[in-house]
Amino acid sequence: MSDLRGAHPPTTTVSADLKKSLSKALIEFTSDVAVAGKAGILVQVWMPEACPDGSMVLTAQGLPFAVAGVGDLLALFRCVSVRYRFSSDVMKPALMGAIGRVYSSHEPEMSNNLQKYDKQVYLRVSEAQRCRVHTTLVMPIFTSESRDSPVAVFELVQG
Repeated sequence: MSDLRGAHPPTTTVSADLKKSLSKALIEFTSDVAVAGKAGILVQVWMPEACPDGSMVLTAQGLPFAVAGVGDLLALFRCVSVRYRFSSDVMKPALMGAIGRVYSSHEPEMSNNLQKYDKQVYLRVSEAQRCRVHTTLVMPIFTSESRDSPVAVFELVQG
């Protein structure tokens, strides 16, 4: 995967350099993973966005993504996912989902067999079930070695 160091974290808008670096990294990663497995994958990026009330949510709208392999249902899952906004506020855990939990905790999270999860654990469970999503891996993306705050969250989805 491409090295993202040197890219600058966004304030309220996504920097063009960071977006370009993420796009390149997703394409390289997706092509490597698609060769290794037969199942389709979706890779997408979630980034923080300031709300008018001062809170922070994570969104995938307008951000890099890639679908590889058998991906019609994964493309549909992507379309549904961009409508979601996940809270980064640990005082509102019901609105965080896996994306918000990873962003706030700075720790990766993996979900196996989403077909058996409930909405309290995985907010997009209904969509995951309809789109036959089975596994997700969510990881924070840092641009500094100090790992003070992630600039984005990387999500790998497998059907």
